[in-house]
Amino acid sequence: MSSLKRILIPMADGRRLHLSYDALHQRYEEMRFLSDEEQPEPDTSYFRETSKHTIIPQRFSDRDAGEISLKVSYHLSDNEQIERMSLPEADADCVYAIAQDQNQGYKSLFGSWIELISDQYKGISYGHLHLHFRTGGWLDIAGFQPSGLQMANSFPYKSSEEVLYFAANAAQQSGLQLTDIDTKVYISGETDPDQPVFDLLRKYIRNIVIEGLPIRFSYAPDFIPAGNLFPVHRFFQYLSAGCVL
Repeated sequence: MSSLKRILIPMADGRRLHLSYDALHQRYEEMRFLSDEEQPEPDTSYFRETSKHTIIPQRFSDRDAGEISLKVSYHLSDNEQIERMSLPEADADCVYAIAQDQNQGYKSLFGSWIELISDQYKGISYGHLHLHFRTGGWLDIAGFQPSGLQMANSFPYKSSEEVLYFAANAAQQSGLQLTDIDTKVYISGETDPDQPVFDLLRKYIRNIVIEGLPIRFSYAPDFIPAGNLFPVHRFFQYLSAGCVL
């Protein structure tokens, strides 16, 4: 996996967030929104958030299997097309649906998250579960054994109890026990350890590791909104590992 130089992520309000990344010093040198007329530089990596995706182990991953799994799990509109990205570190493929008018070489952020944590936690001798909260009431989950990725999926939730249910279900699918001190549960994304969901999780999970909670970056000088700060995108913490898919 080579070092990131620049990344482009379209935001929910239609703007395009562009980051220049100094992988050597592990920091973002510049963060700004591109104007409608500006084009990103040729070595920019493109990422887009997807809501309809599935992870298929490569040993089962022929094109028909991935498409069938996606169509069974989600209703796809006529405007959506199915794409695939290879996740060599996870020994899997991410199959996802994306609107045809949005498909301009973008890769799935969910797939990139799976690939990056597969690389980041490679070689660990214990089982681990990852819960990644994102805005809009969605929870990304990935379960690992020392042998590698066991499951990965995304779930909409409305309550703390639903988060616990999805975590317990994912742990079971991954052959993990949440009450086992040797099972680490890593929590990241757009959430706060003071929220009620953490009180409930701590009752049933023995070994919780809080990581990657939202941080705030200053805008580049050429784009300064009120307050000069904004919540960092939920995947920036993983992209800062300096990897490109």
